[in-house]
Amino acid sequence: MSKEQGIVLAPEEKKVFEEAGLSLYTFPPLNLGEVTLPHLDAEISWLRRHVEEGSVNAGSLTLMERTVFMDMQPCPRFLVPYHDDKKLLGPILSEARNEGNIPRDLLWGSDVGIKLPVNSRWGVSYDEIVSIVIPQAKVALKTDKKVRLPSVAELLYLVSRDQVFNVNLADHSLATKEWAGDPFFSANDMSSAIGNLTVSGSVEKFANRGVSWWVCQGDFNRLPTLGFRLVVEVE
Repeated sequence: MSKEQGIVLAPEEKKVFEEAGLSLYTFPPLNLGEVTLPHLDAEISWLRRHVEEGSVNAGSLTLMERTVFMDMQPCPRFLVPYHDDKKLLGPILSEARNEGNIPRDLLWGSDVGIKLPVNSRWGVSYDEIVSIVIPQAKVALKTDKKVRLPSVAELLYLVSRDQVFNVNLADHSLATKEWAGDPFFSANDMSSAIGNLTVSGSVEKFANRGVSWWVCQGDFNRLPTLGFRLVVEVE
């Protein structure tokens, strides 16, 4: 057994995670209800307001001190493939699309058709990630540890550190987003989520800039600009 940063893993397990393109990463404790992050005042204000309105869980403001294995590659430009998809998610998504379990053809707006590569992370719904991608990823990683989407607090922390999203690219990369694992509810009705939070590196002049939400179900439960990454909890 090997021990790194307080985490005990069998060498063969660590090797599988690393060969899949996952990196060991430690998040510090942080309460976004009390502090802000560099250049993220608008995003954190948006989260706080929706916590007060009852449409976001209060726990979404808390970043726990935790060491995880995480996909740390940058979110690419609009519709460009994620660089390391061939290592883990590419085969899973290809099989799901070839079998018709995840659509390949999407509409942009009402009339622009987009055909995604079968191994693309773009345009996958939240429910498909949870019900198809994550179970298959656990099989591929040969692990019974929890595999999940990153929390909104984790993603915002990485944005503040200039990791994962590159806010300096003057192109369509600012249109790209990623799913967070945090649910979004109708105001003061947390009986059933209507969507999930999303995060981007956007510096566009919207009130909430790089944090928002998208619907999880129905005919509009996916976007061609909406990707994702996985986290494996090892503590």
